[in-house]
Formats: sequence, C-alpha cells, structure tokens
Amino acid sequence: MEERWIDSGDMCETCILECMESCTCDCPSIYSGNMCETCGLDCMNGGALNETSCYCDCPHIFTGPVCGTCNLHCLNGGILNNKSCTCDCPSIYSGDTCNICSLTCMNGGMCMNGGT
Repeated sequence: MEERWIDSGDMCETCILECMESCTCDCPSIYSGNMCETCGLDCMNGGALNETSCYCDCPHIFTGPVCGTCNLHCLNGGILNNKSCTCDCPSIYSGDTCNICSLTCMNGGMCMNGGT
C-alpha cells in the first residue's frame, strides 16, 4: 500500500490506496503544494504577507488581494495618479490628498478652511 493525499472538499486528508491510481489535491489558485499548504501570493506596494491567513496586509493607501489597487481619495479637485498612487493637487492645495489649503491671505484677509 502507498500513502497519498486526496481532495475531500476544502481540505486534503491522508488516504491509503491499494492500487496505483492518482490521489492529489486540487488547490485553489493562491495555494500550492501536496496538501495546498503553501501560500503563493506576492504582495505589492509594501504589503506584508500573512502566511497564516494567506492574505496581504496592505498599507493604508492600497487595497486588493495583493495590495495592487490604489485606495487614495483626492480632495479639492485633486486628480488621482493611479500609477504612483498620489494626488496631483491644484496649485493652492497640498498634502497627500490635497487636503491642505496653501493660500496665504494678505492685507488683513482672514484665512478659511485651513489656509495660513
């Protein structure tokens, strides 16, 4: 007799075979190995692989299975550059999300909405 592995739904369990038929696991796409024990994800953009759950823990501005999607939301008319995951801000705004008003008031003007 020969010990092999068999797919029994979500998990593979040991089986004993008396004949030479194939007994293998059919792994979901993100797993490999005889018992689907190896996580095959490659995290992007500084994401860290959590091998226990086989998920990527993504930095706050990225999302998706491998941290490949920019999740930044530009404010005040800023335009998202998906390639660099940054905001291109109008000239009077700055900050990661164009959330800082850089307007300098003159002649006694009062600054509103975060200006100086």
